[in-house]
Amino acid sequence: EAMIQYIADAMFQEVDAALIFDLFHEDVLALLQLSAGEEYDAMIESLNVELEATIETLNGVEWDYEVVILEETALNDDEVAELQAMYDEAMMDIIVEEGVSVEAQIVLSSGDQEEAQDLSVVFTLVDGEWYLDPAAMSGVI
Repeated sequence: EAMIQYIADAMFQEVDAALIFDLFHEDVLALLQLSAGEEYDAMIESLNVELEATIETLNGVEWDYEVVILEETALNDDEVAELQAMYDEAMMDIIVEEGVSVEAQIVLSSGDQEEAQDLSVVFTLVDGEWYLDPAAMSGVI
């Protein structure tokens, strides 16, 4: 739940996509930066513009947000193996110990109005640390 709250804070309080990328395993982030090259900063800026546009749709209204976890499911052995195969294919020295899929909503509220944004992510346990899996993010940015 703390990692989902961190994502929500990055999206709606800090408005900084780079903070979300900080949840990726360092090898994943390094590969992303390498593959994006000089375009990495522009990619982050573009994502930040999308986040800002989402906030602007609120038209300057005072609003708050909360995270609601709808479902948290441990990945089965086959799903963990699929994630592992993806990392192996990318030639990353990452061993996925386990994973969890989280379905959540970020509920934006202002007075009696509410708007929910669905969020679906997978976290992987690698070397005893949890990381956001970039291939399994929906609704994050």
